[in-house]
Amino acid sequence: MSIYARQQGERRWHDVGRALSVRGSTVLVVGTGGIGSHFASICKAMGANTLGVRRDPTRTAEGIDRMYRIGERKALCSRRTSDESPTLNG
Repeated sequence: MSIYARQQGERRWHDVGRALSVRGSTVLVVGTGGIGSHFASICKAMGANTLGVRRDPTRTAEGIDRMYRIGERKALCSRRTSDESPTLNG
């Protein structure tokens, strides 16, 4: 994105490739306090699905679609199924 910002200042508009979006992605937020939940809310506003990790998964957090306990974080980062749902391996 910095390339596009520089081009804007130079009043040039040359395509430098595809810009990525989080829309439809799954974002894992480890630590869902004030900063983490705010980050999750921004991701949701841009169309992402959000998973949160915290010590007590029964406590909800703003912007988090589904909460997991801290011990599940490695499984959440492993393989994905075709629907992008995490595969929890115990």
